[in-house]
Amino acid sequence: MSAELAGKVQALRDELDRHNYLYYVLDKPQLSDTEYDKLFLQLQEIEEQHPSLVTADSPTQRVGAKPSGRFAELKHKTPMLSLGNVFSQEGFHAFWERVQKGLEQEKIEGGMVIEPKIDGLSISLVYENGIFVRGATRGDGIAGEDVTANLRTVRSLPLKLAKAIDLEVRGEIYLKRSEFAKQSGFANCRNAAAGSLRQLDPRITAQRKLDLLVYAGITSDGPQTEYEMMEFLRELYLPVVEFSQGDEPGDVYQQVEKWEKRRSGLDYDIDGIVVKLNRYDLQEKLAFTSRSPRFATAYKFTPEQAETVIEEIIVQVGRTGVLTPVAKLKPVDLAGVTVSRATLHNLDDIRRKDVRAGDTVIVQRAGEVIPEVVSLVSTGLGHEQRAQFNMPRNCPECGSPVVKVEDEAAHRCLGISCPAQLKGQLEHFAGRHAADITGLGSVMVDQLVEKGLVKDLADIYYLGEHDLLDLERLGKKSVSNLLAGINKSKSRPWSALLFALGIRFVGEYTAELLAGKYHAVDDLIKAEEEELTELPGIGPRIAQSVYLTCRDPKFMKIVEKLKQAGVVLEIADLGLRIADLSEHSALLTTHSASNTTLMGKKFVITGTLPTLSREEAEALIKQAGGRVTGSVSKSTDYLLLGGEPGSKYDKALALGVKIISEDEFRKLLA
Repeated sequence: MSAELAGKVQALRDELDRHNYLYYVLDKPQLSDTEYDKLFLQLQEIEEQHPSLVTADSPTQRVGAKPSGRFAELKHKTPMLSLGNVFSQEGFHAFWERVQKGLEQEKIEGGMVIEPKIDGLSISLVYENGIFVRGATRGDGIAGEDVTANLRTVRSLPLKLAKAIDLEVRGEIYLKRSEFAKQSGFANCRNAAAGSLRQLDPRITAQRKLDLLVYAGITSDGPQTEYEMMEFLRELYLPVVEFSQGDEPGDVYQQVEKWEKRRSGLDYDIDGIVVKLNRYDLQEKLAFTSRSPRFATAYKFTPEQAETVIEEIIVQVGRTGVLTPVAKLKPVDLAGVTVSRATLHNLDDIRRKDVRAGDTVIVQRAGEVIPEVVSLVSTGLGHEQRAQFNMPRNCPECGSPVVKVEDEAAHRCLGISCPAQLKGQLEHFAGRHAADITGLGSVMVDQLVEKGLVKDLADIYYLGEHDLLDLERLGKKSVSNLLAGINKSKSRPWSALLFALGIRFVGEYTAELLAGKYHAVDDLIKAEEEELTELPGIGPRIAQSVYLTCRDPKFMKIVEKLKQAGVVLEIADLGLRIADLSEHSALLTTHSASNTTLMGKKFVITGTLPTLSREEAEALIKQAGGRVTGSVSKSTDYLLLGGEPGSKYDKALALGVKIISEDEFRKLLA
């Protein structure tokens, strides 16, 4: 397996994780569904061809992102898995053939249920004895955010069912287009629904007039088909999505055509239709992958498009210094939203499409996110006489030189103090999965940079009350809260702070890998490039980026300032460090670095071990010459099993991997 392929897989995972976080946690998507699906399918195909690259934390093995932490976590009774996607008749036909093969049926008994795919916020509702008791967002599919109090304000959600039964209901919270038109401050209906349901004050949620449509029910004693369940839910006075029944792919294609025609006239957003097997016994036979059901899929509509004119092409500078060309458009209505800007991605994309200011173009807004210029419709007057767009030689934000990155489409600003880059770096640093500094958002960051109060990441730890009180929209209480948040961030986990530092190609997972090997920033700075590539999951590109960044004087200066400010850039709990393990020191001493008991053996650890921490178990395996990997594959030698194991246990059983307890593990070492 080439290191280059492993690096490509990791880069894809990091990118998908970032967009999952933006979409599910921040409600600020920056990528269309179509582009996200392309990245996801690319990763999925590579992992299918190379199973040894699959890890438990891959986006293909999970759903969405973790809860934001603002609400209590609520575990779902049954996992809320997402659906696989198809985009054409050919794609659906392939799905249908897999279903036929899995069931060994030419004509699927009971047919399928077809319904529109509501573009809202997925929700789980629990009724006990017919009374609504709690509800949660999807979250990561296993647990979501407890938004029960806010759900009670949704008028279409019955607080009491027509029958006194125990029932779990799955549905979508959404905002009608007619209501969205009366409100402001949100990009689209989906964001408005998500933002409204996740208000800390239920009274604000009540004012937003959210709605509910349900599409599934789970009960121990009830209907045995999807169609009957939908009828049953309707009898309970639950607001059920429209649904129909079909027997063959042609019925699905007719429904796609029908709903695409109806789409613009609906008072709610849809982005496709959902197709699922009708009979529950057949659903159980096909079962699930780790991420989605095999018996259902979403048939996505083609992206919504419109024609408009490019008035000007400008560039925006991101936190890594990449310059992105953006088309300023004659405002056009697209999917119910007025669009005035669209990305042109890079200079190669502009050349390929041959678009210039004054041209009429097609723009699309797939998935209700940032629009893009798709293609040229017609050239404006004097098209050939007008000069083609070129990337500027100097950064529009700081005037530093701009260079074309070798082997990439990107142009990058070389300025070490570029304000646009600094703003992006600060927003990344303060993010929830990074330093997690509440209150340090884009508006605050803009002011801090523009007023010269912050010139690098470390400067935020040297801010005082007198610095912040002069800023706009910031009272004494807000200042106090922000300073408290900054101070609290000093003791964030080392892996989170490493991610926060914004080293190129180092996402959350890669930061955890590095932090697990290098327990302090000083250890990481000393690491050689070749040494870094020896870590599983760290390819040459990542290793080179980490190596060069850690030797950059500017980076080292920031690190030194952070340490002087009291930021803990190491594993804070020294009990986790191999050198300081005490409880099992005898065992560690017995198996010194020269021990080769487990030489070449690959281990995966799952669940909570009785006496050993995960770090201690990993240390023992490595000292005995073994390796610890994140996912189970055919090449795994042992699964070390603890209490409450995850999906790794099921996969190990399926692959015939030897499963051992902690006691058996100790015997192996002995």
